[in-house]
Formats: sequence, C-alpha cells, structure tokens
Amino acid sequence: MKQLKIRWTGHALGKNDKQGRTRPCAICHGYKYFTTTAYKEYIAVLAKEFVAQRVYFGEEIVDVTIRSSVGSRRDHHNLIEPILDALQQSGAIKNDKQVGDLHLPRPLRHGNSEDDVIEIEVQGAEYEDTFFNSVLIVTDDPR
Repeated sequence: MKQLKIRWTGHALGKNDKQGRTRPCAICHGYKYFTTTAYKEYIAVLAKEFVAQRVYFGEEIVDVTIRSSVGSRRDHHNLIEPILDALQQSGAIKNDKQVGDLHLPRPLRHGNSEDDVIEIEVQGAEYEDTFFNSVLIVTDDPR
C-alpha cells in the first residue's frame, strides 16, 4: 500500500491566513481579495516536502491523517485547507475531493512562541461505499 508521510516544523498557517484584502475601491466601494504571499510560500514549502517523497496517488481515494502540536490559541481545524492545497499542488493527488477519510486528532498544545509541528500521513484508502448498501427500508405496507 502506498504511503506518504512527512513531519514539518515551523509556523503553520491556516485557512484564515490565506486571503488579504485591499483598501475599499473608490469606484465600486468594495474590497478586492488576494491570496497572501506568506500563504503561497507556505503551500510551496509543504508541496516541496511532498514531492521529495515521490509518492503519487493519481485519482485514487486517499485517507489523510494530520497530527499537530500548535500554539494554545490556534484552531487546529484551520490547518486542513492549506495541507490539502499543498498535496494538490505537489501532484500527490489530483484533487482534494479524493480524500475519503480525514483524521484530525486533538492537537498537543504548546506556548505561542514555540514552533508548530505537523505530521501528515496520506495512504491509499480501502474505500467501499457501503452507506447506500446498508440502508434498510421498513414500511407498514404488506405488499
């Protein structure tokens, strides 16, 4: 079974760090949103780590496990989107729709001045769509 596993240390960015916005436009009175440079660089660093593993799943359904140690004020659910973006950018998976199961255990907590640690494990799923096969329909109609 194919498996991709990395351990990354540094300041992890979350989905809330993805977008920046400009000052309001004088003509349309709206904001213009853009992807921040820090987010792009973070995705590139993670993608480089995935490429170094030389494991590619193509369009296969995969299971992803993300274990982390983050600062006490961070919401670990925000780590998911950048990691899936990096997997897709690296070519390890074609699309993040391929994720069958996503495991995100409660993180270890540390002081906000310490580096975050993220362990990412991706493996081919033994995926079987059993939900619709296991539904039992019960009616009172004797026909």
